[in-house]
Formats: sequence, structure tokens, C-alpha cells
Amino acid sequence: MEAGILIQEIKTHGLDIQVIDGNLHVRPRDRITESIRQAIQGQKRALVDFIEAYEERAAIMEFDGGMSRQEAEAEAFKDCVALCGEYKP
Repeated sequence: MEAGILIQEIKTHGLDIQVIDGNLHVRPRDRITESIRQAIQGQKRALVDFIEAYEERAAIMEFDGGMSRQEAEAEAFKDCVALCGEYKP
């Protein structure tokens, strides 16, 4: 499973995923299923790279592009997924 698709799956389960000091954090921990845990472990580096690229892109869109944070995050996610060849409208 590609990083962008896995992040969508994680969020579908009501989980929050973020990178803090280069480390991946998924919360709340008690809601992480075994299948999601295994998928995260198998894609940890790709997830960190994707999230860092997404956050940087969102910040640029917000501050340089004049978008609201919500708009910037939505567009940045689409851009990052498309760059990975994962976006299927």
C-alpha cells in the first residue's frame, strides 16, 4: 500500500498521524488495529517522507499562495498523492 493511500486509511479509522522530530506518531494508540499497525511498520519511512513533504507543501500554499490552512492542506495532500502516482479522482 502506498503512503498516501495508507494515510487516508489511517484517517478513515479516526486516527491522527503526524511526524514529530522525525518520528511517526499515531493517536489514539488504543484504536490502532493490528492490520494498520503492520501496514505502518512496513511503510514507516515512506509515511514520514510523505508527511514531511505534505506539511511543507501545505505551508507554502498557505503563506505564499494565500490559501486558508484547510484549503492548503487539502490541495497539498492531493498534490503529494499525485506526485506519487496514487491519485485516482
